[in-house]
Amino acid sequence: MMTHVMINRYPVDTMTTDTETVRKGLLGVGIALCVLGVLALLLPAAAGLAVELVIGAMLLVYGTLGLIQALTSGERRWRGALIGLIAALVGLFLVLRPVGGTMLLATVLAVYFLVDGVFGITTAVYARNTVTAGMVGIGAAFSLLLGIVMLVLLPQAAPWLLGLVVGIHLLGDGIVSLIMSNRMRRHVAA
Repeated sequence: MMTHVMINRYPVDTMTTDTETVRKGLLGVGIALCVLGVLALLLPAAAGLAVELVIGAMLLVYGTLGLIQALTSGERRWRGALIGLIAALVGLFLVLRPVGGTMLLATVLAVYFLVDGVFGITTAVYARNTVTAGMVGIGAAFSLLLGIVMLVLLPQAAPWLLGLVVGIHLLGDGIVSLIMSNRMRRHVAA
């Protein structure tokens, strides 16, 4: 009989993988993510700025390489060149104007939460006779509320809002990893 566990959303066959190694890996990742999450929550503006700079650098490199590839290919791929140029320019903006970049990213994140909330509520209403409709609706309402709060707090709160969201996400993933490690330990002991 095959036993599967989910690690970072991917199934791992514990019959062919050393379960104790996987468990210890989850424990280490969980501790690291919890520490980073707590640090981001304690220093949200610094975490928000760090996220913004990393995303900016990644977009700048991605865009530059995409632009070079599009322009040096024999077919002159204009669509690829345009996408590369836009990515490089956005990345450059984020790197050179970090305060404006955190505002941009926080606004995009707020709009994402608003759209996610509206679609989630629509889904919950449409599927109201299902077992999960209530939880979908609650999650969607939370997302919608978060998007509204973020938009109200912008622009003054942009740096720390990003850091706060990242901190919550890191801490949540860390806690899930620790729980999974604990469950694997109990499973192996049984």
